[in-house]
Amino acid sequence: MLAKSPGFTAIALATLALGIGANTAIFSVVNAVLLRALPFPDSQRIVSIFEKLPAFTGNTPMNAPDYRAFSERQKSFDTLAIYSDKHLDLSGNGEPERIEGARTSASLFAMLRIQPLIGRTFTPDEDQPGHNVVVLSYGLWKRRFAGDPNILSRTISLDRLPYTVIGVMPASFQFPLKGAQWSGEPADAWIPVAFTPYELQAWGNLYNHSVLARLKPGVTLAEAQADAKATMVQVEKFYPAKFVAYLNGRHINALLTPLNKAITGDVRAPLLVLLVAVGVVLLIACANVANLLLARAARRQREVAVRVALGAGRWRLIRQLLSESLLLGIGSGLAALAVGYWGIAALKDLAPADLPRINEVSVDGRVLIFAMAAYVS
Repeated sequence: MLAKSPGFTAIALATLALGIGANTAIFSVVNAVLLRALPFPDSQRIVSIFEKLPAFTGNTPMNAPDYRAFSERQKSFDTLAIYSDKHLDLSGNGEPERIEGARTSASLFAMLRIQPLIGRTFTPDEDQPGHNVVVLSYGLWKRRFAGDPNILSRTISLDRLPYTVIGVMPASFQFPLKGAQWSGEPADAWIPVAFTPYELQAWGNLYNHSVLARLKPGVTLAEAQADAKATMVQVEKFYPAKFVAYLNGRHINALLTPLNKAITGDVRAPLLVLLVAVGVVLLIACANVANLLLARAARRQREVAVRVALGAGRWRLIRQLLSESLLLGIGSGLAALAVGYWGIAALKDLAPADLPRINEVSVDGRVLIFAMAAYVS
């Protein structure tokens, strides 16, 4: 019966496929960016810590002395880690190139609970000036060193200084995550932060390091925020009198933000609005198909009357109509998945470069359940 009405069948299939496929594609982005947990164990307990300086309206990264004083006095976190972006000039073993790098404290990888693929990460002793060791990303290891299994203990040149390779991270590991405030692109290599004596005495200066922390079990974000505020009062006592006078009675504060919100804060609202918009498109598509089905049913009154005259019962007629609708639904669902896959590929190509976690967009179980729910509805 569907083959006897090719125009109706084609229009209904195309309408539903476009509506469901568009929703599937957009939901896959929302799922990867907003709903899917960050790629770190127990990531919902990781927070970003920013300073609130009275002279600035926005959030400010920490400096080295504030971080040290804060980490020694806080009571709400299991582990704190500090890092900053740093471009590195890699030379030797081929053409020189500038790579994305990061200075990180030795506690970073333990705080994220990520183990290296081979080798190890930094020790606290190596988080001091004079220890030139480096951990490579999986991508750089494969691309630049052809996945050499003997890469450990090999010396490479970074910024014209010799560094010893001590580890390689897994292929799935990326850090810093794109979208995090004050963070750039994911690093190709990580070196110890190794604060210099000058940096450790830069009270009121050099606010250029991002800080992450993992909440202790049982500690809520509100409790940690209160503790951070009280801790900053203690940190402020170490500031030079000249800087305290500049504050003129105002105080430095700390702001805690869950890491997932720190990464997606600017794109959350636009993505949710877009999801609602394509949901409305799906409703319109369903209404149009319903109108088509009603018009087709009106035209089939004579056919139904003939079937009844030949002895077809009510249940037989219902099965006939349900079978046609089921075939129509299955066909549109399969076409919608194809449209969804194509839409996801297009969105990856067209999405802004700064959209966080765009490379993680894919069709997983949650997306398939969403597509199925849209199809059933």
